[in-house]
Amino acid sequence: MPKPLVFVLAVVSLVVVSAGLSQIASPLKYRQETVAAQDGKPVLRLTNTSALPITAYVVVRSRHEDPEVQGRSYHDSCIFGRVEKPIANGESTLESAGDQIDSHFEMVRTEVRAVVFEDGSTAGDSSWIDAILARRLRFCDRLMSVHDLLKQQIGTGAMLPAIIDNLQSAEASAHQQLPDDDLRVMDDTVFIRAISTMQANSKFGYTVDYLVGRYLKILSDQTSELNRCQPAMDAIRMRLANRPNREQPIVPPHFPH
Repeated sequence: MPKPLVFVLAVVSLVVVSAGLSQIASPLKYRQETVAAQDGKPVLRLTNTSALPITAYVVVRSRHEDPEVQGRSYHDSCIFGRVEKPIANGESTLESAGDQIDSHFEMVRTEVRAVVFEDGSTAGDSSWIDAILARRLRFCDRLMSVHDLLKQQIGTGAMLPAIIDNLQSAEASAHQQLPDDDLRVMDDTVFIRAISTMQANSKFGYTVDYLVGRYLKILSDQTSELNRCQPAMDAIRMRLANRPNREQPIVPPHFPH
């Protein structure tokens, strides 16, 4: 029976700021409202009013005095299913509606701009829907590229430090070739998980081929799970390629740089 690996779950959180995008359309399949939490601080409550579970959504925050500068946070159970679960019909989730600055709590404008449902249908601002789906696609593509990179190491006699160096070099190359936008965190998540898992298991005396082979299985399983989500990856790729404003970035760059 194969020995289990210690799988390092790296969830790279992303809360960034960017120039403003178009406003959300009136949501029909979910409800959002600002309510008071138990400690009295305001929170945004997102409630699923659709019959289908919500698998992903994006929250956009902006300060009332400067609505053009936005922070955003993404939630996607298809990517981070170990820690983020779908929101079922009638269920709610809470998002902070402010920033704790020293002893002062400053309320900020907080909105859910887009959601994706279990069957692949969507609601909200099309620009933010594209951003959610582009992150899924990048995550899937990066899983496969790291799988290919590691598969090439099997049977070569490469030592684990060299393999880790290859992963770190591939991550650095991706940073150089790709823009610093909301998709980069998907690259970093896949690379950090791979590097951390290799390092965490190096002390157990596994052979390199065994360790790499077991991690290839993890990557394959993750890719299969992601491909079971809707919309399908090919449909996402086609949607993004056929965007009316496809000459513009799918997601905005970090602001300020």
